[in-house]
Amino acid sequence: MGDSSTSNATGPKTPPLGTSSPDFVPELKSTPSATGTAIVSEYIGALGVDVGDVRPWITRDIHDHRKCEIDPMLEELLYRCGDTSKPVPDKSILLKACFDAVLPICNESDDIKQFLTSFFVDVPGLPSSKAHDDSSNILFHRNDPMPICQTHQGAESKRKPDVVVVSCQTAARSNKKKGGGRKKAGNRKKAKGGKEPESGNEEDVIYTEADILSTVEFKRSNNANKTMKPPPTSEYEIKEYAPPTQPYIDLRKELKEMKESQERAEQPSATPALAAAASSSKIPSQPSRHSDRLGNKRDSEHLASNERNTKRSKSNNEQIAEEKKEEKEPIKLPAIVQNGLYVAEMFAAHIARQHVISCVVIDDIIYVWYFDRQSGIQCSGFNFIQDLPRFLVLLLIMQRMQYAQWGMNPLFDSKTTFVTDKDNRKVDLTFNMESEDRTTHFGLRGRATNVLSVTSDVLSSLPRARHSLNDTEELVAKLYWPEGSRQSEADILEEVYKIVDGKREQMTEEERKQVDSHVPEMVWFHKFEDTSTASIREALNIKDAKRGSRVFYIIVFRKLRPITELSGREFLRAWWHAVLCR
Repeated sequence: MGDSSTSNATGPKTPPLGTSSPDFVPELKSTPSATGTAIVSEYIGALGVDVGDVRPWITRDIHDHRKCEIDPMLEELLYRCGDTSKPVPDKSILLKACFDAVLPICNESDDIKQFLTSFFVDVPGLPSSKAHDDSSNILFHRNDPMPICQTHQGAESKRKPDVVVVSCQTAARSNKKKGGGRKKAGNRKKAKGGKEPESGNEEDVIYTEADILSTVEFKRSNNANKTMKPPPTSEYEIKEYAPPTQPYIDLRKELKEMKESQERAEQPSATPALAAAASSSKIPSQPSRHSDRLGNKRDSEHLASNERNTKRSKSNNEQIAEEKKEEKEPIKLPAIVQNGLYVAEMFAAHIARQHVISCVVIDDIIYVWYFDRQSGIQCSGFNFIQDLPRFLVLLLIMQRMQYAQWGMNPLFDSKTTFVTDKDNRKVDLTFNMESEDRTTHFGLRGRATNVLSVTSDVLSSLPRARHSLNDTEELVAKLYWPEGSRQSEADILEEVYKIVDGKREQMTEEERKQVDSHVPEMVWFHKFEDTSTASIREALNIKDAKRGSRVFYIIVFRKLRPITELSGREFLRAWWHAVLCR
């Protein structure tokens, strides 16, 4: 079944051809009507389009983020972790109680490391700390240089986040796959009780994007030795938030530094005479391993491809693909762009993930990011050495975050999803995640459409629509995030059904016949009212919180055959009907 979401996709448009923007990388050369990752990601895997083509759009999405101070975000995250069985205190009171609880730990010992890897703090209004052997505890695992792979529309991506946050249960399962024990999990640090595990071979641990709850990306600036200060000699105190010299990461500045670094790397190191001698030599040189030495944080997206027949002439698409291979990749992407790519991978790994929380650390400043399908939200940074109490509060929050607080939709936690709809029916949905026909999304914001085959005992037993000519028993589900202020797709289809049934005024019989038998049969739809992306923005007092807000929908249709399966007269007839129905 085709997806019409791209026609109404929202997002920043590409600059018209022939223009350039000094703020962004020059790869943005799409047509003026393109609208970002909502368009590009659906063609990943097509000849000449790979995962790397989406990166400039993700950079654009990161640029168009909103901002808030760190304390309002800490208050909101604490409130979401609150013990619902008891009255939850006011947000500001809850944050102060957390500061009071962690302050003694900050001043208890010079060796703070042991307290960071194992501390138990009880705060009124929050659930108690878990036992050190609780499998839902989280681990900070040093991942780089191990690649984490994922497939998008047949194309493979490889990411190397510096640190990943996973559950202890996930870490134990990953170790078991390699035949190792839990103590062979590599370089980890617990955030929920227990002692630091012994170091081992980190190659014994294999994670997938679906395993990852969050990531932490690190960057060390050129002047870090001058700007970073040792811990204070006096005791820590609870102070009002004081922003650092750079309260927010400046993407323009980061891209400028990337460009300058790349230009320095491209400067010839040999003299002109040596260069001329090398170019005139007929001895074939050995394959260069320069790309392997450029560092582990290179933008490494790879597209699996089959060998081509060199005897036939090359098409335009193949020539484009070869030209793209010659384009030089950035030596090292900015930390926030890397972070955005990891977030896109985490979104793609779960068809119903609602948000992602991640961190970027530059020297001794940590920046918390919150991403959902509306946009990213960057929190102002704070110095985790000079402002250790605030850092411990952040760890305390991570201690108590459940899968829902990490952004996972609990309804989609098992093989079969059960949704109670507006008619109080408990609808079962079993999605086919392995089908080659499924359409997935790779990006940060927008409708994020996923189209999957689905089976359902409840929906299969429903009576067929009168106007339907589709006799298939197969169903297909469309999961997407449209703007909440727009008329829903289900409401639009209901209006179309009125035309088919002759219930709409001012419609001629000829016009009705043109629509009849060309309308897909909508079997069921559901709007998840509690998923609005405006909620977090209203809680943070971000201006125009509801503007462009999105909400999660599922709509189920009878499955249609792709027109590409037809040929000859059948294809022409179907194509002509599509033109008439337009």
